[in-house]
Amino acid sequence: MSASLLQIDGEEKLALSECRAVYVNNSEHLDLLYAAGLPGDCAIRTASPALAWRLGGDVDRLGAELTSKDILALLERFDALSQQVFVTLRDLEPAGLALSVATAVWRCQRIAYDALLFRQEDLEAPVCVPKVTGSTAFLSLTLDFEWHKLLDGHPNVTSPLITVDAGKLPYVEPPDSSWLNRFALNGLGAVFFRAQLALPQLDKLRDWSGRLYCQRDPDLLKDAGLELYKAGIRLAPAGRLKPDPEAEDDAVLAETVLSRIEDMIAETLSIIPDPGMRKAANGLVRSEAQATAANYARLYRSAARKVDALPDMPSGFASSTIASAADIATAVRFQQRGWPVVTFSHGATRRISDNHDRNFILHEDVTSDHFFTFVEDAEEDEIPVERCGKTVVGAPRFYKSRPRTGLFGKPEGVWYISSGLYMAGSDKLHRAMSDHAQCDFETRVMTEILGKCGKQVTVKPYPALRYLDPDPVLEAAEQAGLEIFRSAGDLRYHIHKPALLITSRSGSTIGYCLCQDKPMVYIEAPGRPLRADVRPVFEEAVFVFNAEAADFEDSMRDFLSKPITEIEALWKDKAAARRHLVDNYIAAPVPNGPQLTAERLADLLDHGHRGSRP
Repeated sequence: MSASLLQIDGEEKLALSECRAVYVNNSEHLDLLYAAGLPGDCAIRTASPALAWRLGGDVDRLGAELTSKDILALLERFDALSQQVFVTLRDLEPAGLALSVATAVWRCQRIAYDALLFRQEDLEAPVCVPKVTGSTAFLSLTLDFEWHKLLDGHPNVTSPLITVDAGKLPYVEPPDSSWLNRFALNGLGAVFFRAQLALPQLDKLRDWSGRLYCQRDPDLLKDAGLELYKAGIRLAPAGRLKPDPEAEDDAVLAETVLSRIEDMIAETLSIIPDPGMRKAANGLVRSEAQATAANYARLYRSAARKVDALPDMPSGFASSTIASAADIATAVRFQQRGWPVVTFSHGATRRISDNHDRNFILHEDVTSDHFFTFVEDAEEDEIPVERCGKTVVGAPRFYKSRPRTGLFGKPEGVWYISSGLYMAGSDKLHRAMSDHAQCDFETRVMTEILGKCGKQVTVKPYPALRYLDPDPVLEAAEQAGLEIFRSAGDLRYHIHKPALLITSRSGSTIGYCLCQDKPMVYIEAPGRPLRADVRPVFEEAVFVFNAEAADFEDSMRDFLSKPITEIEALWKDKAAARRHLVDNYIAAPVPNGPQLTAERLADLLDHGHRGSRP
């Protein structure tokens, strides 16, 4: 069943028939364009590894020429730009404006990246650059690159509209597991958390000592649901914030913002070699900065009215992260009313990786009064904001390892837990590899290591949609004799099954796997190094293989070829080092994290917001 529809008029069909190149990331979309008149000898440019796999050598693999160093250099430019913008705009009102604009400008890294992918010679003749939109906002962001925006109005560019129906896809975002599975992992804390958010009738059930308005569902906060109920803290959904109508001063504010930062934007984008594409990218980033400033002013007025109308009792605002303009405006208004803002860690990513979340504008210190974290952070550079308070509460309940025998059966086999997400249309440059380079690397792991190690290996893909075509890495894995775990379910519901885990990169997945105390192989992927102080600790505690080492394939394949009993014995020898790694870098051994979370939140609500925030 087709999930895509091409919308094209007669004039566009005529222009399409004259195109000499096409930018397309899906085989169905290419077939639709061919059927509408795209010439069969048209040059095909694609960022999609799947389409390149299907077409073989007759395709231009966009981005394949970029190294990890190239991509990280571009990310560094946008890190620096966003920090400059933040510092430059901090004196402007309303509060939070600087952070909102800085974050929006940082996200414009994809405009620059996509500009670098485009082949300038294509503009000398007619070229097709479709606009792809999904039936959901998330799907649109995932599938659509910035090319049609960068080339808007160019006389040689044809941009027919292709729409994709999310309802005809297997999934866009991974489905939830059953309530029974979720209860088994998350316990009563999560039940009380959900009940409080879902049942307004609880307002009259008892006298509440405080109120915490929740945005998103932080795992650490869910765990504390029962303890918060005991402490008399009422949880309530923060709700969606809609911007107020435009005001005359909003446009003036937007112009003021742009006048202060336009030279910074131009300098950052000077890395784009083509003058025309550089000018187009500059226009898009400038427009994004202005639009964000004006929209933030509208959101702030809305947040002021909404927060000021809340009941007059000790209250706070809680979220896993505060990055959107609406969340920033809400958080600022809570603080201005004297109420604290609290955030919660999602994992130990920043503790072990140099690339991920390294930009201080993305950190909790910029927005929060208090941060609940798995483990103490590493020492960090000086930043131009007051540090927030922190409480170490350990890992969420679901990190707890399951029994190795019993109801769940005996663990068997080797699982490769993939964290190799493609960037596609929306993900950021911290991934440090073009999608083609990542596909090549993952395929090499499948065919040259896992497929030749002499063990039955199951590959569990990361449950997230990036391209519509099947991932060629999985096709290569099947051809190499590996088994594919086809369920889109979260790893937490299946982690009890394997006897040995293989994973890579950073993210919450690494910490979760380590806490299971199953033998774990860690691949240090290209462009994704461990922190210098962390790497020796990892090497002592787990089995580490550097993908950029000359003997990477041979050494890892030889290791995996060992009998599982020998690997388990080597794993036991590392137990003390691994305890040190987990306790100090992944999840501190806190006896009762939920109770500590509830006690600290009660204290924060009693004392209110202290200090200054953006």
